[in-house]
Amino acid sequence: MIHPFPVRQERGDTVIHALVEESPEEIIWEELWARSLGSDAIEICCIPLFVRNVFLGDIVTAAPDAGKGWILKEVIRRSGDYGFRLLFPDEPAEEVMRTLHHTLRHLGCVLEWRTARFWGVSCGPESVLAVADVLSDWEQRGSLAYETGWT
Repeated sequence: MIHPFPVRQERGDTVIHALVEESPEEIIWEELWARSLGSDAIEICCIPLFVRNVFLGDIVTAAPDAGKGWILKEVIRRSGDYGFRLLFPDEPAEEVMRTLHHTLRHLGCVLEWRTARFWGVSCGPESVLAVADVLSDWEQRGSLAYETGWT
């Protein structure tokens, strides 16, 4: 799973792979746009859309892998950001997208989308509760489904 429009694309210089799910039938990876900080330290430059407990700006360690390049090992320093994943039941109307985008940006969020129906949202700790309230309201109206990026 590739990020077509990483939110900090200009900062990144590498891709690392993060394990999303492993079963006897398949292994699912998410490719995260990142910036090498030297040695094995890497800064996440996108909003993870599938992997849990990794957020925009986190510093992680990664190990080289012959088949995948770099594999995420662990988070060594948290950025303090939180992530949400949004899924719209149908492709949202332009006005709906603008309204929600404006509301979330006003709360200090940055957004990244895989498709018009699937968005990633990153926000700081000062706005995480307000963002959750907004998303909960939209979900109760049936406009979208959301989940947090943490367990």
